[in-house]
Amino acid sequence: MPAAGQTHRVDLVVTPQLTAASHADRSGESYPAVLSTPEMISQFERAAAALMQPELGPGQLSVGVVVNVSHLSAVGVGEAFHVEASFAGQEGKLSWFDVAAHGPRGVIGKGRHARTVVEVARLMASLPAAGQQ
Repeated sequence: MPAAGQTHRVDLVVTPQLTAASHADRSGESYPAVLSTPEMISQFERAAAALMQPELGPGQLSVGVVVNVSHLSAVGVGEAFHVEASFAGQEGKLSWFDVAAHGPRGVIGKGRHARTVVEVARLMASLPAAGQQ
């Protein structure tokens, strides 16, 4: 596993596709054009997965299994932000990460995230036939 305290950073710019507004898909739904919470979480997962990548064997990948975060402030379209995952330790099969997102006005969100290593073939074999395509 990564060394305690090892970090990985992902730098991004908010695009319309990363906003809460992009999630409105029903008539009458309306969300602001700011970084969405699901997108922030997705980027937390990317940063943590990057830390685990060197530890994976052939046919393995890491998957997110726990997310506990707070979304604290807004970041608008065109604004830069970054997320960072820091390896916090191992508990059984779970690798824990402290995660944080920062934008032009400070902290956007923070929390903890856990990942585990799975065998891709075993994961895919556990899905219904339609999911194995």
